Amino acid sequence: MGRAQLGSWWAAGSIVCLLISAGVAAQSAAPVPVSRFDERGGGDQAVLMALHRQNQQAIVDAQIAQERATLGAVRDYATTIISNRAMSDATMMNYARTQGMNLGEIRLGAGAMANGALTRVDLVSAPAQQFDHDFATKMVNDHQAAIDQTQKAQALARAPGMAAMLQSIVPPLLQQQADAMALVAALPVPPSAALQLPGQPPGVSRTSTGADLRPALAP
Repeated sequence: MGRAQLGSWWAAGSIVCLLISAGVAAQSAAPVPVSRFDERGGGDQAVLMALHRQNQQAIVDAQIAQERATLGAVRDYATTIISNRAMSDATMMNYARTQGMNLGEIRLGAGAMANGALTRVDLVSAPAQQFDHDFATKMVNDHQAAIDQTQKAQALARAPGMAAMLQSIVPPLLQQQADAMALVAALPVPPSAALQLPGQPPGVSRTSTGADLRPALAP
């Protein structure tokens, strides 16, 4: 093999190496395409996790009302809440599935959020005579929170069709809140509980001691 042939092969190999190096450098310098949304674990999934938690809490509250409410109208409203919020939840979870989101993380994350059980202490411990009013009032406030969060989520949504999906679940929330407000207006307001000061036994007053009623001190 002559020196001329070896030289030509070496030159050709050098050119190939230079071309490969140039291609790698070009690929490294090219911008990495950024997805418009993160299907798994991104902000859209976090939003659906929070809304899923709200739906589940409303369903549990309504189940308590089915057992504790004294008026049929309140029990009927609770049944409507369970049906409508379950339908809303199914809409969101089906959407999450189509977008490749992690349904297990959504369910587990919603259950692990703080203060879930604490939001129901008032319903569980409310006296029977004021449960209906307390439940209806809670539904007014809880639905307002759900409406606010859903509308904020619409503005932040990045996944295709997510804003439209969230928009579709707002009207039922508004109707459920209006129904709760009508219940609050129709129900009698329970009497305010007597204020018991710390260190003051029940039935004992610090201002009315009875000393002025003693016969020896009577005018």
